[in-house]
Amino acid sequence: MNKDIFIMLDLETLGNRINPVIAQISAVAFTLEGGVIEGSEFDILVDTESCKSVGLETNHSTIQWWNEQSQDAQDLVFNNPPDNPRTYIEDALNEFTHYITDYKTLGHRVYVWGNGIRADNVWLLSAYKACGKEDPIAYNEDLDYRTLHYIAKKKSGIDVKKITEFDGVPHNAIDDCKYQIKCAMKMWEIIKS
Repeated sequence: MNKDIFIMLDLETLGNRINPVIAQISAVAFTLEGGVIEGSEFDILVDTESCKSVGLETNHSTIQWWNEQSQDAQDLVFNNPPDNPRTYIEDALNEFTHYITDYKTLGHRVYVWGNGIRADNVWLLSAYKACGKEDPIAYNEDLDYRTLHYIAKKKSGIDVKKITEFDGVPHNAIDDCKYQIKCAMKMWEIIKS
């Protein structure tokens, strides 16, 4: 039986405007009732110079913000480990498109959750546009994690993000995805009750 598949998307970028340079694209498929779908992770480090070459931009405040983050986060996102080389933005987007369409070809409806309507989903769309590629996410398949958080907090008075343990390194996009899924499942339970 085909079902709705949710993808939690998180990007690490060198900007926070509409078309930032992307350093990391991560995604994890999940369901609100069952959590992470086994074998569903997507994680890729992006060559930032390739982003600049297609017109994506940095901004000083975001670069300064990165300088204030943990050394672990900076190393994971910006160092180039031999076992995980950086990928040109065009190739990274092709791989992400395959990741999304693999679920769609199985007949699932795919919804992509981003952390804010002006953040991850739009940033990824701007990269597709800059590279002249078609976005695999339909306009009505975008969902907003921050809205879910707001509604759950309003309903219960509980800030789930403050009481949920973070595993891994904050601002490593794949770890952020998994944390946001744990929170989203708790928020969903609050909203349903």
